[in-house]
Amino acid sequence: MFGIDQGGSPWITKQSIYNQFYSDLVTKVQHGIDVPGTTIHVFYATKMGKKYEKRYCTYFKNPDIRRHNMQHEELFCCHSAEWVEEVKKAVEGDRQ
Repeated sequence: MFGIDQGGSPWITKQSIYNQFYSDLVTKVQHGIDVPGTTIHVFYATKMGKKYEKRYCTYFKNPDIRRHNMQHEELFCCHSAEWVEEVKKAVEGDRQ
């Protein structure tokens, strides 16, 4: 999925993937994060399972969950043009 050693995304390495996933496991996050005037956008891969959606709702008070029938990081890594469009939609929604 990440295209390691295939030339697609040379900045993605086995070490950078390890670092990201490891930091996700060990970083403590408070519950109910709410910053006035800020929207938390979650690009949620439904194939990860419902427990992850529940986790986002635990950590963030009112997350904007944008569901995609994909695996973890698939939208960003494999469908970058679609990911860009989703980010634009989120930002445009914030401006309204």
